[in-house]
Amino acid sequence: MQPALYTSLAVLLIVSVLIGTRALPRNLGILVLRQLLVLLLVLAVTGSLNWVLIAHSGLPKEMLPSAITAGAIAIGWIVTFSFREFERLAERNQTRRDVLTALRSEVFTAFQTLDATDWKSGATEVQGKIKDGGDGPDAYFPFTASESPPIVFEALAESIPVLEEAEIGPILRFYAALTDLTTVVKDCRDPAFVKLSAARRVKIHQRLTDTRLAALFWAVQALYRINTSLGVKNPQDIPRTGKNVDILIDRNAMQ
Repeated sequence: MQPALYTSLAVLLIVSVLIGTRALPRNLGILVLRQLLVLLLVLAVTGSLNWVLIAHSGLPKEMLPSAITAGAIAIGWIVTFSFREFERLAERNQTRRDVLTALRSEVFTAFQTLDATDWKSGATEVQGKIKDGGDGPDAYFPFTASESPPIVFEALAESIPVLEEAEIGPILRFYAALTDLTTVVKDCRDPAFVKLSAARRVKIHQRLTDTRLAALFWAVQALYRINTSLGVKNPQDIPRTGKNVDILIDRNAMQ
């Protein structure tokens, strides 16, 4: 019993060190630690049970084997349940990582598309043209491109509950902003838009710009949070070559 106990403690210590130095993936390491803790518990309970039965139970010697066997069976049930629970948690964790990886790809694609244009400077120019064109024959109606639908998010909607609370917040805020953006774009492309006054069209375009910037902001926050959850070494290093450099990670926004 003692050699097995000492071996388990040694392995437990080694795994803890590996996790601390990142030589072992954190999620895998935690799973191994849980398994080792169960093993230590089993060894401790088994040893204690044997000691109690042999030294203090007062049972006849001929009944000790049966009592020990019954205790071992009970411990077996506990171990079986524990390992099944660990397998369930491991499967849930893998599903969570798969969902985060898929969402990161879609969020990053949308982010790159939106970040390719300087929306603030562009809005000033476009809204100036709308005002100058007025409501007459020289009225200016900017072209507004449609956004790609969130196919991945819609496909994984039922799996969102496996995510942690800190992950769900910025991700849902991004997709909410993307939904708002799609709605405003539809309004700008609606035939009724051309019948509005220049002042109304300027206000709608300003709302369009604000919604684009909100989608960009929450895309950055979502990517940072996903990178952090996936164990990316420098989660704040989000590849970007766009023109909205003032949109940065805001940790307070995710609290």
